[in-house]
Amino acid sequence: MKIAQMAEIYRPFDDEMESTLRKCIHALMGIQTTKAHKAIKSLSNTGNKNVKYALENYK
Repeated sequence: MKIAQMAEIYRPFDDEMESTLRKCIHALMGIQTTKAHKAIKSLSNTGNKNVKYALENYK
């Protein structure tokens, strides 16, 4: 979750596609715990288009 939330610290080299952020979403979806689902909901509430794009794979 820290990697997904703190781009300046953990993802300084991510481009506009934010591939590391997308990988975080996929990892959280794979975990399938209540805590992971809360993290995903929190990330989706940011309005980040890359979070939305990654979550479209799970519809």
